[in-house]
Amino acid sequence: MKQSKKSAPVLCPEQLAGRLSTATAMVGGHRDALSIQLTAVATGVLFFGTGPDLVQPMMESFSSAPDTVALDELWTVAASSVPFLRQHLPHLAGWAGRPDAQAVKVSRACFTELAQIDLIGSAAAENVGGELLGPVYSNLRSFNSQRVSGAFYTPMNLARLLAEINPLAEGETFADPTCGAGVLPVAAAIAMRRRGLNPATVTWVLNDIDPVAVTLAGINAVVHSLGPRVVLACGDGLRLGGVDG
Repeated sequence: MKQSKKSAPVLCPEQLAGRLSTATAMVGGHRDALSIQLTAVATGVLFFGTGPDLVQPMMESFSSAPDTVALDELWTVAASSVPFLRQHLPHLAGWAGRPDAQAVKVSRACFTELAQIDLIGSAAAENVGGELLGPVYSNLRSFNSQRVSGAFYTPMNLARLLAEINPLAEGETFADPTCGAGVLPVAAAIAMRRRGLNPATVTWVLNDIDPVAVTLAGINAVVHSLGPRVVLACGDGLRLGGVDG
């Protein structure tokens, strides 16, 4: 009798970050470990629109690749096809264009781990609400690192509440000076679609002092179809004139 294939587990962001950290440590780590881990997760998220039958095979293909050429090409194409990502992607996936042997090991370990996880199911969990990059990034960073930069993740349930209290209309501008990985615009876009409105008509101005967070916000803008009117900036959004385009 043929046995059914064991289903991949659904993990909370804390568990997912823990698995990636353990896998990275087991192969000896790397100076760009955080970027490599986030690039791996972002790669999986980028394929969410293709469905679960392709996400896991894609993760497996990157885990068995002899180098990171295919990964670098993927993100180069993404940067070329999405204008607002071009200047920001190097903060996240720049290492893939110049990988050393240890970076390749860490990359393989991360993709091997992700190939065993139901990423789409993990993102769809009620407490996550479709935005996986922000909470994973928050859990991968040390508490001291978050404290120094003032970076604390806004839970999706709070973001949803804010989106309902302050409904966004078509054609308006949504400006978030401390966007993090973009949970607030994602929640606002979801709320708009529930009301039958099109988020692609909105101008989304997303800024953060953390360049990696800005990049993740840009990827979320692509994955959640915020449309072409996305402006990404990196600067101190809480200080007047602190935004660099």
